[in-house]
Amino acid sequence: MKSSVLAIVALLGLASAQWDNNVPVPGRRPEFVKGTAKQGIDFEIIYDLMCSDSAALNPEFQKFLNMTWNVTNTLVSDAVQVRYSFLPLPYHHETWIPHRLVPFFLDNCAFGPNPCVFEAYMNYCFAN
Repeated sequence: MKSSVLAIVALLGLASAQWDNNVPVPGRRPEFVKGTAKQGIDFEIIYDLMCSDSAALNPEFQKFLNMTWNVTNTLVSDAVQVRYSFLPLPYHHETWIPHRLVPFFLDNCAFGPNPCVFEAYMNYCFAN
């Protein structure tokens, strides 16, 4: 009798754990898009928010985007479109934690009444 009660309690515990383990579904593809691709150039950058290489290369890429393009005499960022996609790499320690907030921030940028703070979040993750 005691073992059947324990088995029922264990099954109820497992069932309730499954209901709490829902993966959030974003309202759109989890990518951050900047620019309009006036010149037909579209970059797709894939970052891991916990990757030291992504953190080191992002400032260099931002310098490139802020350069003056001698073809149009405008900033490169005004002439191209950049899509930031995020891929948590499994060999980085605790990488899933900051990536769980990505859909929230992206949905807030696209649909929310608050101003978009995704770039600040991305830079915060790279700095820490």
